[in-house]
Amino acid sequence: MKIAFYNIFGELKNAEQETLLRLEYCFKKQGHELYVIDRNGFVISSGKYHGKYIEDISVDFLFTYNTLEKAIKTFPDVFSVFFHWSPLGFVANFQTLLSIKYFNVFDHFASTYEQDVFYRIDRITHNKIPFIGSSVPANFALPARKHTDRKLFYVGVNFERKLINMRYGDLFKKLDQSNRIEIYGPKTVYGVSNLWAGFDCYKGEIPFDGRSILKKINQAGVCLAINSPMHNDANGVSNRTYEGAAAGALIISDDNEFVRHYFKDSVFYLDRRWTEDECANKILEVLDWANKHPDKAYEMADRSNKIFLEHLALDRMVKETVSNISDTIKLYNNKDKQQDLIDVICFVNSPEDYKIILQQIEKQYYQNLHLILITDEHTYKKIKKSDKYFHSLAIADSEYKGKSFYKAIPLLKGRYFMFMDVYSTLHKRHIYKNLDVLKNFDVLFSYSGCYIHGQNYYITLSSRPILRDEFLFFSQAHANDWHYKDIQSFFIETIFSRSGALFSRDILSLTTEGELSHISESVHYYLACCSIIKANKLGRFTHTCTSGYSASSLEEVNQKVFSHRKHWHSNCRSAKTYIKEMNEVFFKYTFETTPYFVPSRDLRGEDLWFSTGGAEPLPEDEKLWLFIAKHWPVKVFMDVLTCGRRKHHPQAKERCIVYLKKHYKIKKFLNSFAKKEK
Repeated sequence: MKIAFYNIFGELKNAEQETLLRLEYCFKKQGHELYVIDRNGFVISSGKYHGKYIEDISVDFLFTYNTLEKAIKTFPDVFSVFFHWSPLGFVANFQTLLSIKYFNVFDHFASTYEQDVFYRIDRITHNKIPFIGSSVPANFALPARKHTDRKLFYVGVNFERKLINMRYGDLFKKLDQSNRIEIYGPKTVYGVSNLWAGFDCYKGEIPFDGRSILKKINQAGVCLAINSPMHNDANGVSNRTYEGAAAGALIISDDNEFVRHYFKDSVFYLDRRWTEDECANKILEVLDWANKHPDKAYEMADRSNKIFLEHLALDRMVKETVSNISDTIKLYNNKDKQQDLIDVICFVNSPEDYKIILQQIEKQYYQNLHLILITDEHTYKKIKKSDKYFHSLAIADSEYKGKSFYKAIPLLKGRYFMFMDVYSTLHKRHIYKNLDVLKNFDVLFSYSGCYIHGQNYYITLSSRPILRDEFLFFSQAHANDWHYKDIQSFFIETIFSRSGALFSRDILSLTTEGELSHISESVHYYLACCSIIKANKLGRFTHTCTSGYSASSLEEVNQKVFSHRKHWHSNCRSAKTYIKEMNEVFFKYTFETTPYFVPSRDLRGEDLWFSTGGAEPLPEDEKLWLFIAKHWPVKVFMDVLTCGRRKHHPQAKERCIVYLKKHYKIKKFLNSFAKKEK
C-alpha cells in the first residue's frame, strides 16, 4: 500500500518522530511505501514524489497521531486514519475538550487505549479499531543481560518545564543528587535551549534513529518508565515502557493497568498515591536490590523482554493495523452493508447537469441511493440515466423550487434525504459522515463544513458550526446595517450549501405546502429553519469539511450559485428579495434572536491551503478593502479591520482608512486607531 504520514511536528526531536522512523522501517519491511507530508500536504520525504501534493500521488491512506490541534487538515479525498496514542488529558489541558470534536475529520482510527472515546464522546460509528502503540520492531530488540553495575535510565523532552513546572521535578532532583541516573533529552525544544539545565546527570541527546536509545537502556540496565498523569489516567503508556522491555532492561513503572495487564510481576511498580520523595526512595531501593540480586533482576528483565516480543512488537501491530484499514476501506464501499436508502433530490435543468451531479454521487462511499430528478419531462427523456441507481421524476415548477420539492415528497422511499445541484463538490465520505452524525444524535438535520476547491488550492469557508442566530439572521432584516446583513445572509446560505446537509424525513412534519410555495431557491435553508424554530432543534455539525464548490474564489461561487440574483454581491440590493421571502414564511412564528447580533465569520474564507506555490487565488485585497469601506457601516468595518488578516494587507488597509476619512466623518477615531496599531 502507499501510505502518507501527516507530519505536524516538523523536525522536532521527540518520541513521535522516533516512532515514525520505526513505523517507516516496519512499513517498508512489509512491502508498503511511506511518504511523509508537511502541514500543507507536500511530500517532504526523498524520492520520485518529493515536492508533490498528496492528492496527486494516489495514496491508499493517510495517518497522523498525538495531537488534535486545529492545524490538522485531512485532505478531502484521501482516506485518513488517526493513531490515538496521546491521552485525552493532554487535549483537555492544553486546548479544550471541544477539540475532541476534531476526531470527526478522520475516516478511521487505531488506538492503544481509550478505544471507546470515539463513540462515547463523539458518537462516531467505526469498524473494529486495531491495536497499535508507539512500540519498537522486534528485530530492534536486545536480550536481557546480567550485571551488577546497573544504573537508572531516563529520557524525556521535559517540555512542561518551558510551559509551567517540570513534571516530577522533585523526584528527578533527588535522583540526580544520588548520581545513579543517566538523563537524556534534546538540547533544544520549541526554541528553548537546555531544559535539563541544573541536572548534573544530564548526558545530552541520543541520536534519533530508532535504535540507539535501546542500546543506552540496555547498558544502563534499569529503565525508569514513569508516565504522565494523563497516561496513567487513561491506563496507557508512553514509548518508554515498550523501549525498556525491548532493550532487555528491568522496568520501574507507575502502577498502571496497561502495564499490569501485559507485564504482570516482571515489572516494579510505584504506587500512584506516593509522594515524589517516596517514589524516589523506592526507585533507589529497587536499583540497590537489582545490583545485589543480579540473577533475579535478570529473570524479571528477561520475562519483560519475552512478553514484548510475543505481544507488543511494532511489526506485528503494523501488520494487523494495515490489514484492518484495508478491510475498513472495503467496508465503507460495500453497498450491501449500507442499510438505509437515501433519497437524493436533484435539481436538473439539462442532461449536462445530470452528468455533473452523477460524478459527485458516484464517487461517494455511500451508494444505497435513490435519485429523484426534478426537471421537465422532455429533459428527463433525454437524460442517459445510470444503471446504478433507482430514478424517479418530479416535474419542476418553473418559478419555485419549494413547489418542486413538495411534488417530490410522495416519491421519497427512505428515512433520509438530501439535495443536489450542479454547483456541488462533495468529498467521498460526505453522505457517509452526515448519515453517521444524523443517526447518532437527536437532530433533524446534519451538515458539513464547506470549502472552495480550485486547481491548486482549498479555501475553507466554514469549519465550525453555524450559530442559531446566523441561521436566523434574515429575521433582523428590518434593523440597521442593511448592506452588511444582506451580505452575511447570503454568506451563511453559501456555507450552508444546498448539498451540504442531510435531512431526516421527520422534518417534513414541520412543513406546509403554503410555506414551501413561497420558497424560490433555498429549500434546504427553509427546512433548517423549520427545525430551529418549530422543533427547537439546531442541526448537528459534522466537524468535517466534506462539501463545497469548484471555483477560484468566493466571488466566483456567489456568481455561479446566485446567478439568478444578479449583482447581489456588488450592489447589496437584490438580496432583499431573498430576505423578504424568508420573512414571509416565518414572520408568523415567534422566535428569539440576539439583539444586534453580528456574525464573526470572515467573508473571504477561514483558511486556505495549496497544492502548488503562488499568490492567493482571491480577489485583489485592495478592491476588497475598498468595497468594505464603501458598503459596510463603520462599526462592522472596524471589526474586520482588527481581525488577524489585516497584517497581510497593509497597503489595502491604509487606502481603506483614507477612503473612510474622506467619506465618513470619523477622522479623529481612525487616527487614534492607527496610532494604537503602530
